[in-house]
Amino acid sequence: MAFPPAAAGATLNINVVNKAISLRADRWTGSRHVIYGHTPRPHPVLHANATGLDTGCVYGYTLTGISLPDFKVYKVAARRAYFED
Repeated sequence: MAFPPAAAGATLNINVVNKAISLRADRWTGSRHVIYGHTPRPHPVLHANATGLDTGCVYGYTLTGISLPDFKVYKVAARRAYFED
């Protein structure tokens, strides 16, 4: 099974001071580190100020988590696919 088309681009939608702003995760320079998901990728996406954790568990790939404040990444295999096209 291939990742869905949404996996091709990592767009991050965040709400800052009640204003919706759409930014690319690799360009986020806010004062706080953002941890996001909802855009499955084969591996966690690690940037200086943003971390993408969605690794497609719902599609049968892996579930990824992160511990704070050390930012250690943990991955476990999905038991099965929970969604299919």
